Amino acid sequence: MNGQNGHRFYEMSEREIFTMADDHFFGRENITEFSSWAASLHVVLYYAQSMPAEHNVHIAVLDRHQLGGEVLIWHALVLVDVFENEYLAHGCVGGSGYTAVPFEQIIECGLGVIFQELDYWKVG
Repeated sequence: MNGQNGHRFYEMSEREIFTMADDHFFGRENITEFSSWAASLHVVLYYAQSMPAEHNVHIAVLDRHQLGGEVLIWHALVLVDVFENEYLAHGCVGGSGYTAVPFEQIIECGLGVIFQELDYWKVG
């Protein structure tokens, strides 16, 4: 959130929540307090392989039961009635319930053997 203080989710109006989620999903210039998380590993991998290698792509994984603080996770359909395979996290995601792994490392470890459509992704 670029050092900005966020809102408590339940202190925002329904309209504020919808507007923030809508801005997040549709890439408007407003910085939102949401981050997107996919329910499908296949969707995540497909998106990651579509990005240029020089972007230093990482796959982030969260365990919502291990997240501390005030991070709340919502199915996107509940907030904006679109993006069936997406979840939105409100708040700063971190701690023992969060990790990120370089996509390059995932490919080097052989995930392309399981998901053969990823096999052509090469670094550089």
